[in-house]
Amino acid sequence: LLSQAIGWRWRFFLIAIISVLLATTYLIFVKGNPVSNGYPAVNDSLIKDSKSTSTKEKMHQILNNMTTIISNPNFWLLGFFVFFKNGAFYNVTSIWGGPYLKEMHGYDSVKASNALLGLSVGFCFGSLLNPYLPYLPCNAKKVTLLIGTAVAIGCCIPLGFFTKSLTYVVVILLLTVHAILTAGLGTVTFPFTLDFFHPSVGASFAGCLNFFAFFSLIVCMPVTAKMLDCFGTLPNDPDLHSPDGFKFGIWVFSMCGLALGSIFLLFVKNRKNDQIIDNISNYRSVD
Repeated sequence: LLSQAIGWRWRFFLIAIISVLLATTYLIFVKGNPVSNGYPAVNDSLIKDSKSTSTKEKMHQILNNMTTIISNPNFWLLGFFVFFKNGAFYNVTSIWGGPYLKEMHGYDSVKASNALLGLSVGFCFGSLLNPYLPYLPCNAKKVTLLIGTAVAIGCCIPLGFFTKSLTYVVVILLLTVHAILTAGLGTVTFPFTLDFFHPSVGASFAGCLNFFAFFSLIVCMPVTAKMLDCFGTLPNDPDLHSPDGFKFGIWVFSMCGLALGSIFLLFVKNRKNDQIIDNISNYRSVD
């Protein structure tokens, strides 16, 4: 709708302008460490005021954090899980969701864009559930992620195999649930920080997991493109991809990725309730 009103070029300019304004507002009004501004620390182990830490000490802690993270096998298992889980989301929302909806469902550009909004809404809604979702069905993060991934795989089945029988509303609903349970639910991996590391490693751990999330975008899109090319186009219309290309290139590919990610997640070790973070062998104190 925005592209129709002001054109696609100015749509990007408008989003960029809003982003710059928000970033500038954040820069002006958000001032450093909350502890430095008199607010109580959420975690007593992080009560140290960062103003008293030199740049050299900060760089040492970052390096120490990175060494601690990459030497922990659980990080790599979670990273591969995040890779496949976010790959299933970004592969649809970035490039291939639009062509799929236009060619397989016959939607025009506006209708397809509105349907794809379900992915954005689902991602945002799923992320907001992060503090509560791990404890809703079973009071366990790993089991919650496995259940959510199984349901996400279930959402791929009608989108890939029963395309003609899906109504517009059902398509939006499936895309929304798919987004909630892939990229949205993926944020539940961040609280695993406290299972494996000292809280001071939290930001570094989240940043490293985000690397896997966005790297999946770089890998999955070309793979789907190659699969679409392999299945070719319709004999009577070379501008349209084969339905099997979308079926296997997007949805079967996503299902296999989510299943493989779940296997990695199964090997993530849970911390025992009586285990103290500082006693985990992979944590090296920076004090």
